[in-house]
Amino acid sequence: MSFNAKDMTQGGQIASMRIRMFSQIANIILYCLFIFFWILVGLVLWVKISWQTFVNGCIYWWCTTLEGMRDLIRSQPVYEIQYYGKTFRMNAAQVLHDKYMIWCGEQLWSAFVLASVVALVICLITFFVVSWILGRQGKQQSENEITGGRQLTDNPKEVARMLKKDGKDSDIRIGDLPIIRDSEIQNFCLHGTVGAGKSEVIRRLANYARQRGDMVVIYDRSGEFVKSYYDPSIDKILNPLDARCAAWDLWKECLTQPDFDNTANTLIPMGTKEDPFWQGSGRTIFAEAAYLMRNDPNRSYSKLVDTLLSIKIEKLRTFLRNSPAANLVEEKIEKTAISIRAVLTNYVKAIRYLQGIEHNGEPFTIRDWMTACRWHPSVKMR
Repeated sequence: MSFNAKDMTQGGQIASMRIRMFSQIANIILYCLFIFFWILVGLVLWVKISWQTFVNGCIYWWCTTLEGMRDLIRSQPVYEIQYYGKTFRMNAAQVLHDKYMIWCGEQLWSAFVLASVVALVICLITFFVVSWILGRQGKQQSENEITGGRQLTDNPKEVARMLKKDGKDSDIRIGDLPIIRDSEIQNFCLHGTVGAGKSEVIRRLANYARQRGDMVVIYDRSGEFVKSYYDPSIDKILNPLDARCAAWDLWKECLTQPDFDNTANTLIPMGTKEDPFWQGSGRTIFAEAAYLMRNDPNRSYSKLVDTLLSIKIEKLRTFLRNSPAANLVEEKIEKTAISIRAVLTNYVKAIRYLQGIEHNGEPFTIRDWMTACRWHPSVKMR
């Protein structure tokens, strides 16, 4: 609060200016609505009653208005009444007592009341619509326009409004905040302490994925998502320790030699300190052995593990004959071959867990799953 004369003067000038501006706009709106009101009344009367009824009704109400002054008029006026092509001449007393003229007056009055109500409702609706449009335009004109840079806010609804305004909001929401459209295929980092809600966010994303029919791959280490979302009719589990595990087929997954090389690179990672020769040689032997076994009608994970780890080095040499890996198991470098096999054992032994899954139903490949599934597919990897 300020009693300073300068502040009061400035405040008074601003208030006076706002009142004048509001009065100016209000006068324009009311003037237009007044004209619009009588136009609507005329249109409704034109629809409801005929021209003959309208004229005769006007004469009736004119005579009714002047009834108190009739004794003061020496020469009573005579009115021409139209009646379906005929013309009758009546004075004021006759007009007020004629049944037809009374009926015309009642019709005109009821039609006028109806027209007034309709016009008033339409004018009120028009007033609120015009006020909303003008207010919206004024608000837009008074808002700050961000031409560049970033804007920091702690209000998720404000961010949602900005995204919607730019047409970038997605139907996927995390609380009140929609993510950027088509960004669900990119990376998200959920950081927080225990109980912060990281799993809850993932569950909401999974729910959206189910609703939209998106393809989802979930690494479910604890098994909580399998318990909540697994549907045996459409979902697949890739966990050899789970009896529901899909019959993943390495040889149908890998169709070319480079596919087997990629699998070997994933299974046998390169060390940071060791000589890369040993891991590289192990990759070569695994990729070539798996590739050569692709045409074996009796192929299996058990047979692949036995070939790589259990059979004698001579039989392995015979199996890899005429392949790029044959030089790594040559008889002349048998000690080197044994060392390579020892390195290979550390990594390939993980395939032992896959032994027997080929009996879990039809062969399954991620390649076919991604190209064939069309509705709510998901894979749970544990």
